[in-house]
Amino acid sequence: MAAPNITRITADVNFWARYRYPDPENYIPLDEQQVQAFYRLQNYPQPAGPAPQGAASEYHELGPGQPLDRPLARDDNIVRRAFLDRNPMPQMQGDLMQTPLWQGKKFLGEGFSARVGLWEYSDPDPYADVPGGFRQIAVKELKTTLRNPYAYDLRGEADILTKLRQSGSPHIVHLLHNPGPVEAHEILPPGRWDNVVRRIFLEYCSLGSLHDLLQRRIKLAVPFSELTIWRLFDCLLDGISVLDYGNELVPDGVTNEFYIPQLRSEKEIVHFDLKPANILLADKRSIHPVHPLCKISDFGHASEIGQPQWERLEQRPQEWLDYYESKRKWGTEGYFAPEQFTERWDYDDWRQLRPDVDIAGVYQSTNIWGVGCIMYQLITMSRRPPNHRDPFMPQYNLRGRPALGITYGTDLPAYELQYSKLLLDLVQECLYELPSNRPSISELKENVVFGSETALSANPDTEPWVDFLPAEPVPSFNPIPPGGPTQAQKTARRQAQRAGRKRAREDEAQQVQPKRRRRIAIRQRCRYLYDDDTQCKRIFKTTVEGMDIYCTEHRGG
Repeated sequence: MAAPNITRITADVNFWARYRYPDPENYIPLDEQQVQAFYRLQNYPQPAGPAPQGAASEYHELGPGQPLDRPLARDDNIVRRAFLDRNPMPQMQGDLMQTPLWQGKKFLGEGFSARVGLWEYSDPDPYADVPGGFRQIAVKELKTTLRNPYAYDLRGEADILTKLRQSGSPHIVHLLHNPGPVEAHEILPPGRWDNVVRRIFLEYCSLGSLHDLLQRRIKLAVPFSELTIWRLFDCLLDGISVLDYGNELVPDGVTNEFYIPQLRSEKEIVHFDLKPANILLADKRSIHPVHPLCKISDFGHASEIGQPQWERLEQRPQEWLDYYESKRKWGTEGYFAPEQFTERWDYDDWRQLRPDVDIAGVYQSTNIWGVGCIMYQLITMSRRPPNHRDPFMPQYNLRGRPALGITYGTDLPAYELQYSKLLLDLVQECLYELPSNRPSISELKENVVFGSETALSANPDTEPWVDFLPAEPVPSFNPIPPGGPTQAQKTARRQAQRAGRKRAREDEAQQVQPKRRRRIAIRQRCRYLYDDDTQCKRIFKTTVEGMDIYCTEHRGG
């Protein structure tokens, strides 16, 4: 072991030991000599004795609901206003004279390295051509206070989004414009920002994030219906299938199994930071008419991961060890996967290329772990993911068979009266400690589609759309200056009047036209019997109101 690295190694060992320790406040850190005495000098000792039982399953009461806090229409924070009042849109324009028409409207959020805001195209003519075709754009921009901008360069995130854009999937947030490096006119420290991609332009999702929706539901004490849970689950699976395979899975018309239409890359993209805050919600009722469309966002930690091979590990062992180990802290504390926080990293046999025992650095199922954490929070209405300090071996069957190994989420069985056993079991399986025990995306997809259809047939009522909407902002008071209204205020007033007349015409048209009854589509197997008493295997779609029992080939025969 190289002496210069022992300080960093000791810090990492203590960080992860405290992360796993049941009582982190009372954890006593190891010194460098103690770490040198055992670190990667012996093989991992298999734990003796019975498997951990975990804490008792507990149902969390929501309590009485409370009214939502309405946000202010105008954010008066000085830093946020300075971010919105600047104009970071020149890269979107072919004609720079149109730049003043883009205005910062809303601060959407920020992290350690970047902040995100909403910009709108403010041309008074609602039918005017908009550069790029979008009137609303989310701009993600690095903060100027970063000491090392190269470490947070947005070029990597932009490259990932450019690759994912080829799939055309609506379940991935879209990159709207190919980014460029910092422009010469920007006042930034010389040298530090050379060739750094500082901002990227993304599609705007008007319903906020899944984190925002979950927080509202917790405050209102309104749990999600089972049908909504299944459909959000299905949305997330479509998103990670694009990360893993480059395309969404599609069903086979005969066997009804899901397959990959075209594998775009042998390397899968691991997000490393799947959590409710990074799932955006869009109002795309042409795709999902009764619930928001989930879009995976924030690919700042995403990385393409290939399957490890013995030849590579033998030829360049330290290089590959550093490659896998460098991704241990990618993500958010609390959401780290077992392959990141397992203590097996501290032993010599941390990687054996054996799926039945390997955990450390096996990132091929990390996206499924992330989806499991999100679904756990939606089911339990929890602000936190499952407790990573409480692994346990289930003493009950999961999907009709004994549990395959240690998992997480001890509270899930307490929700059997509210949700189906199949739903709870699938989420529990996504949280297996051993990555090879977690179900594949295609296996999850088949079960989620079945569970969704079962929930729909049991209760076809869907949640009202208003339950997915954010609280209306408090209107800001904008007085008219002594010299009369400004040109911008006159333009805004004309826009409001024009929008009001348009809404009046739409309301009048809706009153004239009778309201159409929503038709519920179901999947049906043809009931035609051949001469040898075998049944036709064709699967087709029909409606509850006029349900057919024969496919088009045998209908009327």
